[in-house]
Amino acid sequence: MTEHQSLGEVCRRVPRAVICLLSALRFHDIGTQLPFEVWIALPEATPTPAIDYPPLRIARLRGEAYAEGIETFVEYGSPIAFCSKAPCCSRSGTTNLTAPRATPICWASAQTMPIASL
Repeated sequence: MTEHQSLGEVCRRVPRAVICLLSALRFHDIGTQLPFEVWIALPEATPTPAIDYPPLRIARLRGEAYAEGIETFVEYGSPIAFCSKAPCCSRSGTTNLTAPRATPICWASAQTMPIASL
């Protein structure tokens, strides 16, 4: 199973999942980290999915934090919802998950804004 196939599999099995943080950064080729878990965002009240593989890291979000900046791509015949580059970079910087590596790359990207202006 390739990296993108596993993302598609997660989105097929968890329909409300939005690929976020480390997994979204990796999909957008930002930073150097290769997460061993698929990072997804789910609405706050959504039940935890019962999936053994691939391993999941779940962020529970509410309101606009969940719905803001979602892009959908079709890979291997199924839609995959991703956190877009700007919110992805913003959230990674505020949580200090990838800030040392991803934040300078996000600032250099023409399609994103500095974290301070989001």
